[in-house]
Formats: sequence, structure tokens, C-alpha cells
Amino acid sequence: MDLQPIPPFPVFDKTFSNMSIPGVEGFCVCRDDTENRSCLAFGREGENFIFRRFQGDVFGSELSIIEENEISKDTFDKAWELIEGLKGKEGFAGSEILDGQAFLVKVTTTKSTSHLILGNPEEMDSEFIREVGRKLNSLFV
Repeated sequence: MDLQPIPPFPVFDKTFSNMSIPGVEGFCVCRDDTENRSCLAFGREGENFIFRRFQGDVFGSELSIIEENEISKDTFDKAWELIEGLKGKEGFAGSEILDGQAFLVKVTTTKSTSHLILGNPEEMDSEFIREVGRKLNSLFV
């Protein structure tokens, strides 16, 4: 995956700091369109697995938790598999078009935390990035 440094926009820093992951290991994915931000977080704390749904606007304001549930290990593992190739990835990949759909991803393992932004993955030349976009989008269905 060809990644650039994340652009130094305060909205990105603010959003990543608001993306809380329940537990010691997990991930949060925010899907943005031109007006809305929806976020999902999957986390593991010991033998407990937690799912959170957040909502906010695309300007980095506070994200409000609108749902939080315990989930099964199997559900967590299936979601974790979808982002397997993103663990430890840091940076930005995006098309020239700024309007459209974008994903902000924060992954926390017991060893590190990484941040990734994919802007309009369906518009990218890379099949890998388009596939990542489809996998991330499938979490929201």
C-alpha cells in the first residue's frame, strides 16, 4: 500500500483522539461522506469483547456513543480479520477528489497504535486499496 504522511489538518488529530477503542486491543473505523461521520469500534479487554457505534460530524467534533454492546469472540475475530492488513499501517492514501467517502482507521494492539486515512478508495488505482475500502464498508452493513 502506497501511503503518504497524514496531512497536518487539526480535524484529523481531533477525530483520531475522539476514536475511543474499548479495551486493550481493537480498532475503530469512521466512515465519512460529505456531511456525516459514522464510526464503529471493536475492542477486547481480557475475555470481554465490546462493540460501540458512534456518530458525529465530519469536522472532528465530539463523537457521541449511540450504542454499546458486548459481542462474542467470534464476532470480534471476524471484524478483526477484515482489518488484518491494516495493523501497523500509518499514513494517508487518497484520490484527488476530496468529496465522497473516506475512512479513518485507528488500530490498537498490545504493542502499538496506528492511524490510517483512505480517501475515496473506490477512486484509487490500487486494487488493494479498493478492496480495503470494500471490507471497511462491509462493517457498516
